[in-house]
Amino acid sequence: MGDFNAILSGDDIKLGRPVQEVEIKDFNDFMMDAGMTEMKAAGRDFTWSNGNTCSKIDRAVVNAEWMLNMSQLEVNVMQPGTNDHTPLSLELDKSAGIRHRAFKFFNCIADHPELITRVEKVWYGGQKRNVNELWHMLKKVKISLKQINDREFKGVRKKVENIRSQLKTIQENMRDPATVALYRQQEEELQVNLEK
Repeated sequence: MGDFNAILSGDDIKLGRPVQEVEIKDFNDFMMDAGMTEMKAAGRDFTWSNGNTCSKIDRAVVNAEWMLNMSQLEVNVMQPGTNDHTPLSLELDKSAGIRHRAFKFFNCIADHPELITRVEKVWYGGQKRNVNELWHMLKKVKISLKQINDREFKGVRKKVENIRSQLKTIQENMRDPATVALYRQQEEELQVNLEK
């Protein structure tokens, strides 16, 4: 799963020049030779845009063994947010129990005067002999940063979610190539606000 920077057919690109056979031959040959097939995708049709051209260059590919052994046979093409590429999401286990709310690292925390001190205190406060201990150290850093977030940036999450919701709506409206130009400026303004 990732950015292959190549398309499989002319249907994988819009708002650009016509696709030549030579442009898709190598990737198609690779897929055939490696015994790979593209996973079914749900969501957006295109995974990359430079503002003028939309194309599907990010995808999830699997082999026959995967198809036989894994129940998940669909990848979710999400909204791009502030990126030119859309994230791909593959949920492997829907039977997972309780999920805790994930810690979100907001850019405003990076500028906080206590950041370096807190990270160093946790990081240099213990020995890292193996991967498990390293994982626990990262968890402690997360807890310390979450305290800053809860104390000083309460409400940022809601503002970010609101902007992301607006951005998602705009980008869903842009799925129709005829409306891309109409919504482009609104999308750019929301992306700038999201990066603040």
